[in-house]
Amino acid sequence: PFILYEDETTGMVRPYRSQELIACTARKIANDEEEAATVYYLHAPNFGAADPTVVDMSRIADIDMCNGFTWVPNPLNMKVSTDQDSGSGLWIQPSLFNHSCIANCGKYCVGDFMFVYTVLDIQKGEELTLSYLGNTPTYIKSTKQIQQQRNIKCKCPRCLFFQSHPTIAKREQDLYKEFKRIKKKFLASLQSKAAMMQFNTNELQELVNKIGKEFPQPPPEPDFYSILEYEPLSILANVYDMQKRDPDKSLATYKRLRVISRMMDGPGSIKECFAILNIALITGFKGNQKRGKEIAQEACDEFIKGNGGLFEKKHFLKLFETLPHLLTLLK
Repeated sequence: PFILYEDETTGMVRPYRSQELIACTARKIANDEEEAATVYYLHAPNFGAADPTVVDMSRIADIDMCNGFTWVPNPLNMKVSTDQDSGSGLWIQPSLFNHSCIANCGKYCVGDFMFVYTVLDIQKGEELTLSYLGNTPTYIKSTKQIQQQRNIKCKCPRCLFFQSHPTIAKREQDLYKEFKRIKKKFLASLQSKAAMMQFNTNELQELVNKIGKEFPQPPPEPDFYSILEYEPLSILANVYDMQKRDPDKSLATYKRLRVISRMMDGPGSIKECFAILNIALITGFKGNQKRGKEIAQEACDEFIKGNGGLFEKKHFLKLFETLPHLLTLLK
């Protein structure tokens, strides 16, 4: 459970991970100056030089707030959820990665181990970064969240762009508020099939069009606005699927989702593969079964290639085994 910790230096009351993690860290560094020096090396914004001979609980709490990670499940084993495979922890090497809202690396855990992998092509000498927040849809929200949770002022290219363009940042926030209002209507429509069939997609489509038209195109970086666009498009695709009225619109929506997913998470991501599989399904539904099978195989190939050849077709099939109607295209 989260607890509240009042920082004696600033007086701020801030949520952070758990008493258990702090206690475990303290036990591990007690009577081990080398281990303590390793932990105390991590960023603690409210403390100066550390004494590795002292178990400083306040400092450990600060380190945990700025460096701890929530346990992230292996995407190939999402169904498994146990007490051992949850919670939060302090991983030393991943803690050394700087934060970026448009990070070029991702992470997942297997047991006590955290694996960091690249999600984009990395140039020689380029810094490797992780997002401490996940996908936050707007600059204003992510700035507030990273300041409260980690006491960090982000200087990634996305944040620097919005800092120098406050009007665009405000418009991004306004559009997200508009989306939340539409999303409430969508969630209400899920109460019955009749309500879903009557859900009007015009507002959602207009919102997606606004995002495409009102922000500078092309964006300074490919994924500056993609996070904002992704969720409305995902809901739009779901509605088209459930209403089954216009396969052409559904196809166009999934094609755009594929582009955005690739911007956000890199080639071969789960989001991109899901979009490709739906493109394959709709293509087959429209009468071109052969082309549908080819596109489904493309999703599998992208997944294997995008993950550096670490996974095989059997892993891809396991990942999407809850979608048998899609996987029939791969048999």
